[in-house]
Amino acid sequence: MNDIEELDAVRQLNPTTQPSAGARVAAADRLQQRIDRTHGHRSRRRPIVLAGAATALAVAGLVAVSVIGGGSDSRLVAPADAAQALGRVADVAADRPDATLQPGEYWYVQDASRYLTTVGDSPPYSALGSTELRETWTDRDGNGRYRSTSTGQPEFLGPRDRQRWKRSGSPQLSGRGPGQIETQAIRSSGFTAGASTLTYEQLSDLPTEGNKMYSELRRLAGDSGPSPDEEVFTIIGDLLRNDPVPPRVRAALYRAVAYIKGIRLVGPVKDSLNRPGVAVELDSSGMHRRLVFDPDTALLLAEQDVLAERVSYIDADPGTIVGDRLAVRQTIVSSDDARP
Repeated sequence: MNDIEELDAVRQLNPTTQPSAGARVAAADRLQQRIDRTHGHRSRRRPIVLAGAATALAVAGLVAVSVIGGGSDSRLVAPADAAQALGRVADVAADRPDATLQPGEYWYVQDASRYLTTVGDSPPYSALGSTELRETWTDRDGNGRYRSTSTGQPEFLGPRDRQRWKRSGSPQLSGRGPGQIETQAIRSSGFTAGASTLTYEQLSDLPTEGNKMYSELRRLAGDSGPSPDEEVFTIIGDLLRNDPVPPRVRAALYRAVAYIKGIRLVGPVKDSLNRPGVAVELDSSGMHRRLVFDPDTALLLAEQDVLAERVSYIDADPGTIVGDRLAVRQTIVSSDDARP
């Protein structure tokens, strides 16, 4: 089965030791920074949690509090299990081969997305929209093109919403019919990160330490998003899925997740292509927003919106995936119509 055939089959898109896990992992992060400054390179494996409590306390004295712009406290806040999972995948990311996008080359991304369509009638109803298969070619300046194909039909998650839709006249719920293709040129001055636009050089020069990356993403977020931390979470997903970030930056993006307040580990999951991964999540407006990543390759697999509680406009139980974006392939190609 090839990638398009696979995508056509998509249906839906407490620690007790002292000191705290946050202090221990932040201490290890700062210790690695000192090693890097001393030796001029990053070691292949960064310690995630220091073994002994006494050692952790001694090193943690170096990094008790770190303050970012606006007076916010940027101490690592993730629970121990989430911090360890993120640290491990960051180490894998840092060890991946570097691939620099050269002039004349294009960053190729293939993804598939499916999101909730809600009609605000009285009473309201919702359905999962058609799957959008998307290919994007982007050069070093952020220019290129994309090709998008709609496949499948909207899907009601429960009988109640189907009945409400029929009573309202069965209106069309998808903007494009199955098989319709849209192509469009991309004219850009760079790569979008929150409220900011970065050049390829700025993208490649983002911080390589978790706390500094978190601070920089807070700055780039500006006033975008429902809250600064939620926007940081969104930016991290966008950069991991869509942009040609080098391994050291990809590693720092995973480390920065552990500085987001409210982040927690979900554990092993499978995405809508049945690929095994590990997920972390953040609560947002009645949803669990998830990042699903492959711990063996450090590649982002999916971004998911999972229903956290019963709501009046969706006929579905908590735990139902109501939004899904799959990262299928990322690589460098020689032109804006080449495929790997």
